[in-house]
Amino acid sequence: MRIKSDKLEALILAAGKGRRLGDLTKLSHKTLTKINGISLIERQIKILKKNNINKIYVVTGYNAKILRDNISPLNVNFLHNSNYLKTDTLGSFWSAMQCMDDELITLYGDVIFQEEIITNLLNSNEHDITLVVDKSECEKDDMGIFFEDNLIKKIDKKLPKTVANGKYVGIAKFTKTGCKIFKQTLKNFSKNNSLGGDISRVFEEIIGKQHQIHANFTDGLIWLNVNTNDEIKKAKIFFHD
Repeated sequence: MRIKSDKLEALILAAGKGRRLGDLTKLSHKTLTKINGISLIERQIKILKKNNINKIYVVTGYNAKILRDNISPLNVNFLHNSNYLKTDTLGSFWSAMQCMDDELITLYGDVIFQEEIITNLLNSNEHDITLVVDKSECEKDDMGIFFEDNLIKKIDKKLPKTVANGKYVGIAKFTKTGCKIFKQTLKNFSKNNSLGGDISRVFEEIIGKQHQIHANFTDGLIWLNVNTNDEIKKAKIFFHD
């Protein structure tokens, strides 16, 4: 059943530079890219608040002041990954450890998606860690996933296409216990001075410790990682709100 706690919070990772968007992010921020009049991150925040998730944290990095100035009126909280050039998403999660004490939804800031993806995730069974997964074939730079019986067995950008039967959308849900498991694993990485790379490393470690990570499938709902100009064009076709 849906998590009913009023402590459910959200964490949006928005530290990256968005190099593949070229000059569009030189004096702006990737998550401020507008799709038919509304920025990626504003759209995410509105969807979260519509679903009664009102305490929202945003992890900044590249062009942090520009991002803060643009979305401060939306009443969100800011955290900063000062080492964003070296650490990728793993480092951004480390910067957000303070807000990972209770139920939590996490999102990559450059993902645009139909609202039903969030509502379906919120209404899914209360597993400790759940990742939103698209069953379609992986393309270049996708986070490949191999799952069996709704349980994720492998997650890696380098997962061969012959093995992967899905890809990570960039949205996850954690219970309080799930946050505890995740934080402890992240702390172990920090002790070993190993906070580089993406968060799939932590998920793989959790799976290796025999903790279950469940998949919640998109089931044909539309989503896109907006990393290139072509993806901006696609997003403008599919998303009009």
